[in-house]
Amino acid sequence: MQPVVEFFKNKYVLYAIIAIVLVIVLVWGYKEYKKLKEEGASAPNEAAKDEKTLSKKYTQSYNNSYYASTADVIHESLKYGSWLSSWENDGDRAEAALLSMKNDLDVAKLITAFGKRSQQYFGFEAEKLSLFELCSKALKESRITKINTNWSAKGITYLIS
Repeated sequence: MQPVVEFFKNKYVLYAIIAIVLVIVLVWGYKEYKKLKEEGASAPNEAAKDEKTLSKKYTQSYNNSYYASTADVIHESLKYGSWLSSWENDGDRAEAALLSMKNDLDVAKLITAFGKRSQQYFGFEAEKLSLFELCSKALKESRITKINTNWSAKGITYLIS
C-alpha cells in the first residue's frame, strides 16, 4: 500500500490522472451531444411528411388549435419526468389527451404540434425530446400499454415504445 501512496504524492502524476479523466468526460459528453443533435428534430419532420400522405387517407378529427393545446397539456403533465408525474398523478391528463386521438393523421398532427420540448429536472431545462420520447421516459409502462392497445383498436399504426 505504501508504494501506491508514494506514487500519488507526486503532483505531476495526480495532474496527469485528472487530465486523463477530464479528457474522457469531455469526449463522452461531446459524443452524447452529437448523438442528440443528430437525432434533432427527426421525429417531428417525419410526422410532417406523414401528415401530407395521411391527409389523403384520413380527415383530421379536430382543428389545428386542438393539437397545439393537447401538446401543451401533455408537456405540462410530463415535463418533470416520471418521478414527479407519477407522484402528482399528472400521467392521467397526458394519457387522456393521447387516448383522444382517433386516427393516424391525428397522431401525426399531434407529433408535429409537440415538436421537441424540454424536460426539466429541479427547475432546470434538460434535453429536448419528441412526443414519443417524452412519453416513453415519463409514463409508466402500464399507461403506455393502455395507449398502444387503444390506438391499435382504432387502427392507429403509431406506437409509443
